[in-house]
Amino acid sequence: MTSSEYRRKVVRRVATAAQDSTVLHGLARAGLLFNGVLHVIIGILAFAIAFGEKSTANHDGAFAQLSAGPIGGPLLWATVAGFWGFALFQLLTLVLVRGRGRTAWVARAKPFGRALAYVALGWIAYRFATGNSPEGSEAQSVSADLLSHPGGVVVVFAIAIALLATGVSFVVIGVRQRFVHDIQSHRAVVNRAARLFGTVGYVAKGIAFLTIGVLFSIAAITADATRAGGLDGALESLRRLPSGNVVLTVVALGFILFGLYCFIRTKYERLEHPVRSR
Repeated sequence: MTSSEYRRKVVRRVATAAQDSTVLHGLARAGLLFNGVLHVIIGILAFAIAFGEKSTANHDGAFAQLSAGPIGGPLLWATVAGFWGFALFQLLTLVLVRGRGRTAWVARAKPFGRALAYVALGWIAYRFATGNSPEGSEAQSVSADLLSHPGGVVVVFAIAIALLATGVSFVVIGVRQRFVHDIQSHRAVVNRAARLFGTVGYVAKGIAFLTIGVLFSIAAITADATRAGGLDGALESLRRLPSGNVVLTVVALGFILFGLYCFIRTKYERLEHPVRSR
């Protein structure tokens, strides 16, 4: 055994022990739980927009709602720990996936994407927990900063393409129900609920991401950062469509159902490292 092979073996052994940790499992499931809570809150805020009320229906708005409660501070710190715990679990999965072929890289793509998403969510929660919550539209702020630099239009357009691709992937995951293998339950009622909530939820999230991607595309084409928008801007754009209130109501319901799907994942998610799951 070469020294590099020995180091890889040691790293895998440490990663396996970490993933088997009861503490990390608990944090990872807490991350799934809090993600469900956020989606339910966002869905409720989106309903408010559909009925003509002013509301910030995005993660910032959801975190603001969490922080407003009597135990808002401790709850936000628990959310940070949960999100980053789930992200760490996914990063350890990357270490444990073996091989270099296409199958191995595909196996790494899912935990890598999840880790990035939960690191980002944890960072937003951390900013709220430390009292440094963002002001205004971060999507417009980022776009304005990028468009002020040479080549910024290309970067904003690349972000738009990535958002559109994410939207399409969510719709495909929902329609084809590619998420069902994440749930490990022998109860038929749980599996049926997971299929229903996950299908509607993923499609709703896909529609939202596609709309955000369109807004960023318009910002890139017009070189106007004010045309960019985050989730709240996307939902407001949906409301302005013909029968937009109906569309937004369906999307809002989808976010709530995705939150319920996350609650099911909290209990039944497969938290196994890839060495054992094969």
